[in-house]
Amino acid sequence: MSVRGLRRGVRCAVLCQDSSGQTAGDYLSYVSERSCSPLRHQDLPEGWTLFTGVIARRLAGAPAGLESIEVQANVGLVPSGGIRLGNRWAWLHGASPRVIVTGLDDGMGVTVDGEDATVGDDGTLQSASSLSRPGAHVIQVGPMRRVIEVVEPSLSPGLTGPHPDRPGAGSSAAVALPPGRWAVVGAVPGQITWQKHAHKWGAIVSCDFPPCWAIAVSPDAAVRVLNVSGAVPAPPIEPRLLSLGRVISRECFAWSSLIYDAAIRHPLLGSLTGNWDQAAARESWKSYARCASRIKRAIRRSHR
Repeated sequence: MSVRGLRRGVRCAVLCQDSSGQTAGDYLSYVSERSCSPLRHQDLPEGWTLFTGVIARRLAGAPAGLESIEVQANVGLVPSGGIRLGNRWAWLHGASPRVIVTGLDDGMGVTVDGEDATVGDDGTLQSASSLSRPGAHVIQVGPMRRVIEVVEPSLSPGLTGPHPDRPGAGSSAAVALPPGRWAVVGAVPGQITWQKHAHKWGAIVSCDFPPCWAIAVSPDAAVRVLNVSGAVPAPPIEPRLLSLGRVISRECFAWSSLIYDAAIRHPLLGSLTGNWDQAAARESWKSYARCASRIKRAIRRSHR
């Protein structure tokens, strides 16, 4: 991490111009209570000096012009690594962060969930076993208090079994998709699910049926349809035509409406797999569009 100011008690590196190298070295030696010599290496940018392994132990004002490396006195926590969930202080279970404690004074107590913890020479909090468990964990350093949450993943790869409200449901699957607003459909009318979370780098959609097509549902852009089955999707399993007065399920109506609306807008067909038969995929998509159209006509007849 690149920040302004040295974090006390944390191993840091300092990069400065050669013209300030001597002054910076003297200051770093004083605050770290040991001799700090610059590193000479051919890969360093020309005109720059690097000091490594600097751990500031004492507070002191920096010389004029070097205020950006002045030792910071505030106590703080710096998370490093792991898989963070958004901007919250929450990490995925199994990928917890390493926590660095800055500005720690001698004799200042450190606890995790009320139990005493230690801080290594490089500032790392020594309590990885506690932070690896799911749940909220309270870290207290002197008067400062911070809660770190470890969250179980919402997509469970081991979840199997049919969904009671979906025909033909099987084991669960997760589909990774490009940025956008997506829905995923299967081969049985009624097999449909929408993405719950979106990110600027992409989306993940979880479904409890074998996925066939992903359809971008944004009204402001060209319609995109992606083959996500790993092979050319089989034709849909068409239901019997609806008789007069028969009530269609909400999922079946959504399935047919989504595919029908996409088909009439002449979507751009693509695939998440490397090699795919475009002609066969196009014919497969047409079979889904025909099935959706027949369901829509049956629905209209049942409401007359």
